[in-house]
Amino acid sequence: MTRTDPPAGAERFVPERHELGELAGAVQACRGCDLYEHATQAVFGRGGPDSRMLLVGEQPGDVEDRAGEPFVGPAGKLLDRALADAGIERRTAYLTNAVKHFRFAMRGTRRIHDTPSTVQVVACRPWLLAELDAVTPEVVVVLGATAARSLLGPRFRVTRQRGTLLDWPADLATEPTRTTDPPLGGTARPRPARGGVRRTGRRSAGRCRRAPSFLARSFVKCRSFRGPVPAHTGTVGTPIPTGTGGAVDVWDGLLVAETERLRLRTFCRADLPSYAALNCDPAVIATLGGTPLTRDDTEELAQWHQERYAADGYGLLAVERRADGAFLGMCGLHHQRSFPDDVELAYRLSREHWGHGYATEAGAAWLALGFERFGLPRVIGITDDDNGRSLAVMHRLGMTLCWRGPVTDGGETFEAVVHEITAARWRAGR
Repeated sequence: MTRTDPPAGAERFVPERHELGELAGAVQACRGCDLYEHATQAVFGRGGPDSRMLLVGEQPGDVEDRAGEPFVGPAGKLLDRALADAGIERRTAYLTNAVKHFRFAMRGTRRIHDTPSTVQVVACRPWLLAELDAVTPEVVVVLGATAARSLLGPRFRVTRQRGTLLDWPADLATEPTRTTDPPLGGTARPRPARGGVRRTGRRSAGRCRRAPSFLARSFVKCRSFRGPVPAHTGTVGTPIPTGTGGAVDVWDGLLVAETERLRLRTFCRADLPSYAALNCDPAVIATLGGTPLTRDDTEELAQWHQERYAADGYGLLAVERRADGAFLGMCGLHHQRSFPDDVELAYRLSREHWGHGYATEAGAAWLALGFERFGLPRVIGITDDDNGRSLAVMHRLGMTLCWRGPVTDGGETFEAVVHEITAARWRAGR
């Protein structure tokens, strides 16, 4: 096989006899895709052949890759809480992932979750089908979009199909008996009870690595707002554990950080009307470029923000005013696809909240998170010469010009002005 030849898939490595012990031993020799080259080991499912419930995640995380067991890291602790809240004992369920090897990207010395490609998911599917044949559970709960697409195909969409009743996939032999979902979930994360397949027709939403297509210019330019610069005096909250393997569906307003006037948190569904109005405001779009977003686009966008936060520990999250709980917009850190090796500070606030220094206050809090919690070497801000407000915010945050030049994103080219602040300069300025 040459370097350019695609792997043949896992089918040739799967034993003919679908017995869990035999499958678990054989999976370590799998070379059906390229993920084995860098992962520590394959992580096969755990549970008994008589398990009534089978839960499918996306892939093992960093902890699982080292331990060789599924759901023993941060995602596993969250899953334990969800199962306990539902009165379900973990030992009665079979736990596995759609992909058996850990895919990651290096960020310094840290291994950061990277969603498996479609080729890798398809290559690994024979292992999941063999597990389904060996266990034959009464209900299958899929924890995320990758897991759902592995079973239900590439047309599955989180925002459009969450909670709907679907037919059992035609290419799977067993005809399902449709039942209601077990009462998992509530506010706990991950939320496996929002769906299932295999003798049930429901299944849950999950994560996607690539931004929705309408994000072409949504976050290329930093957003800024004039006003006094309050000091960042708040405390940093507790993040969602990283490396959750696609099992997080966060819509509960989890606190990430507080400042003198603001709360930085995950999105609530109650935020969506205000966020949708922000995303179609002509004044905001004129500042950022791109096109207005629909309500469905906005929901998909917020879902993507939260999935990135669950995977990386940082993302573009909601900004709330502490005094009255008003939703102001979003702010955070993310990987901007025109500069994939850097982390960008980005923000977007409703027009009525411009001019009060909220962007600078929220941005300062996210810089503290980036440098103190995640050990980022630098953070960049991207705008253009016409966006004087963004330039002013970057200067107030201590950023300095590091590059200027044309950037093409989503088929649109603009003259980018990139500023940066390094961890050393940020610490020196405190």
